[in-house]
Amino acid sequence: MKCFETGKQVYLTPQGAHDALHTIKRKSASARSQRAAEWHPGSSTAYRCSFCNGWHIGHATPKTTAKERTRG
Repeated sequence: MKCFETGKQVYLTPQGAHDALHTIKRKSASARSQRAAEWHPGSSTAYRCSFCNGWHIGHATPKTTAKERTRG
């Protein structure tokens, strides 16, 4: 099932999302996965979606202030 708002895979439980994340991390030794990781700073994590109330896997990114984002 896909989230109606984000289009991401929906996991019904946090354990399901964490199990999927573990499987993905185990397979991440491929060159393609390493390139993809370079596009997404931060580590992958499971989180609850505020739109569908299911669980998704995504990348945790460092929080920045608006001032930090506008620096060029």
